[in-house]
Amino acid sequence: MKMLSIPEARSRLLIIADNINDMNFDAEKNIRQVVARMYRMHTKPRRAKPTAKRMTAALAENIREYCKRFPELSNREIGRMFGVDGGRVSEALQGKK
Repeated sequence: MKMLSIPEARSRLLIIADNINDMNFDAEKNIRQVVARMYRMHTKPRRAKPTAKRMTAALAENIREYCKRFPELSNREIGRMFGVDGGRVSEALQGKK
């Protein structure tokens, strides 16, 4: 069954609406056919496997110490050193993780 784009579905639904009072026109059947073609082809979203290290108290402490020694480095650069992203570095510095 061919999937419909939004404009195609809109066009078909307008045709159904124009013909809804026609005695020979099965509106319910036609609406159900259009709706059935509006679903995404892939129902399961692609999920990448986690690649970063899990944040632990020890890792957060190591990050905080490293940041004190090298304050000129960005969170992203520090994150690369520890296998986490810059957001995790920021959370470690704020004591959130």
